[in-house]
Amino acid sequence: MADGVFDLLDIPAREIPFAWDAAESVIGARLPLDYKELIDRTGAVIVDGWLCLFGPAGESNESNIALVIDERERAWVKFRQSGIELPIRYFVEGSRLLAFAAVEANYFFWRARDGVAPEEWGVVIADADLEGWYDFDLSATECIYQVLVGDIDLDPFEDLFGGTEHRAEPFLG
Repeated sequence: MADGVFDLLDIPAREIPFAWDAAESVIGARLPLDYKELIDRTGAVIVDGWLCLFGPAGESNESNIALVIDERERAWVKFRQSGIELPIRYFVEGSRLLAFAAVEANYFFWRARDGVAPEEWGVVIADADLEGWYDFDLSATECIYQVLVGDIDLDPFEDLFGGTEHRAEPFLG
């Protein structure tokens, strides 16, 4: 599916893949190969001025996947401590939500679970107010593709995507 997403984006392929080991070490998990393949070719990008895809390089909290995942995990703890109720199914022992993309404050997560291979992780999209939680039995790249072509059109996206032409710009954060 990475090729399908890459074909939608009008940017040249990067020549050298990223070194993912350091980011994965910080995250404490291996990430799905198809997403790494996509980011190896595109780098961290912003698609259509809205969809931010995180990558392993850079010091910015906005584009560095390891830093974004750490920030989101600390936010979950603060939310629970302040009394915000979160869907228990995502916050049980052996389960983590790992952020890989966002549209403003609406985050795309892998639902990482102990004993489940990264390539089998589904996607969870949580809207900015934490009222809408959307589960997809798709890989990250399949989900990104379906969002970009308009097959997945959730309220938080307000018809931001669809069609066959998209522009991608480096996400410098």
